[in-house]
Amino acid sequence: MKRSRKVIWSALGAACLLALAVWLVPPEVKYHRALEKYKPGTTAEAIQQEYGVHLNLQPSGNILPYTPTEEQRRRHPAYAAFVPQEYVTVAFNADREVIDVTKLTPLRGIQQLLGL
Repeated sequence: MKRSRKVIWSALGAACLLALAVWLVPPEVKYHRALEKYKPGTTAEAIQQEYGVHLNLQPSGNILPYTPTEEQRRRHPAYAAFVPQEYVTVAFNADREVIDVTKLTPLRGIQQLLGL
C-alpha cells in the first residue's frame, strides 16, 4: 500500500512538472526567436517587409522637455509596439528604429512576482 502511494505521488509530481514545462517553455522559445527579428537599429518598415509582421506603433507619450542632441534622439523611446504572439513589446526611437525589446512571457511574470 505504501509503495503504491509513492508511485502515485511520483506520477502526480511528474505530471505537474510536465504541465508547468508545457506552459512555460513555448513562450520562451517564441521570445528568443523574436529577438532575432527585432535587432537594435532595424526599422519598423524593414521588419514589416522582411517578416510580414504588422507593427501597430503607438506613441509612447514620453517627450523630452528640451531639444535633444542626436545621440539622445536615437536612444529616446518615441513609439512602442506590443506583439502578443511573440510575447514582446518593442520600443522604437523617433526614426522608428528598434532600441529595446521587453520580455512579456509567463516566466518573466513569475520572476517579477518573486522579485528576481
